[in-house]
Amino acid sequence: VLIGGLEWPTSMTADVQSFQYPEDGSVVSVGRSRAAVFAAPGSAAATQSFAEAIVVSLFNGEVVAGKVTASVSAGASARSAGADTTASVVQGLRALGSDVPSAPGSVSLEDWGTMTVLSSDSGSRNAGPPGAQASVTALRIGLSAEHGGLPAGSEIVIGNAQAVAVADLSVPPRPPP
Repeated sequence: VLIGGLEWPTSMTADVQSFQYPEDGSVVSVGRSRAAVFAAPGSAAATQSFAEAIVVSLFNGEVVAGKVTASVSAGASARSAGADTTASVVQGLRALGSDVPSAPGSVSLEDWGTMTVLSSDSGSRNAGPPGAQASVTALRIGLSAEHGGLPAGSEIVIGNAQAVAVADLSVPPRPPP
C-alpha cells in the first residue's frame, strides 16, 4: 500500500485525511498524511521532498508516533553540490509502552520485529557533472515473525523521501560584460 507517492518532473503535493489498514486500522492507522516534491532543473539544480504522517498507530498501539516527517533536499551547480536530511524527525515515538528517542538507530520489538528510526543516506560529487542525492526513511518496522496478521518478512515504512539534483552544465556560462 502506497499513499502520497510523488515523482518529478513536476512539483506536486498530495494530502490524505486518514488511512487505516486493514479497514479496522489494527495494523496501520494514520490520522493525516501529506507529501510534496519540488524541483528546479538547470545549471543550479535544486530538489526538495518530504513525506509526513500525523497521529500514527501500528499494531493496535504497540507502536505510536505523534508526527513522522521525512524531509530531504539536494542542490548542485558548477560551484558546489550538497544534500541534507536534518529536517527529518519522529516526534512522540513510543514502542511497547516505552518512549523512543528521535535519533537514528534501531529498537528490538520483542521477538517479532525491529524498528529503525531515521535511516538516511546522502552524497555529492563536484565534477562530471556536479550532483547530489539524499534519502531518508523516518520509521521502518521489519517483522522477523508473524505479527498482527502480517507474515514474517513484512515491512511497514512510514515517511520516506528522496531528492536528486544534477547540474546541467550544457549551457555555457555567460561571458563577463
